[in-house]
Amino acid sequence: MAKLEKELPDIECTLNVKVGQYGAVCLPSQEGSTGYHWILPAVPNCINRTADGWIPAITTAPGYVGTPGFHYFAFIGVTPTQTSPKMVFYLVPPGRTQPVQKAVCTVTVSK
Repeated sequence: MAKLEKELPDIECTLNVKVGQYGAVCLPSQEGSTGYHWILPAVPNCINRTADGWIPAITTAPGYVGTPGFHYFAFIGVTPTQTSPKMVFYLVPPGRTQPVQKAVCTVTVSK
């Protein structure tokens, strides 16, 4: 991915699963109203991506603009890790290819 268009704070997360266990990464998102969406260009070999989608929040705070929610990415552990690979998610505005934010997730898969 190219350089970020606008510097928003990076998000850091971890995904800890066992081989055969499911886990998910949930990132804050307003894609239901703004069109901004999270993408994940690559997944480490130690996990398989099983699903992803957007979940709207149950309520919205008064005066809040947009439709808050979460974009989730689900995975299953495949192979134990010797190191801690990272996945990098990018938040992309509608109609553009340059991301405005990234989330870096450290992955650990145990037996």
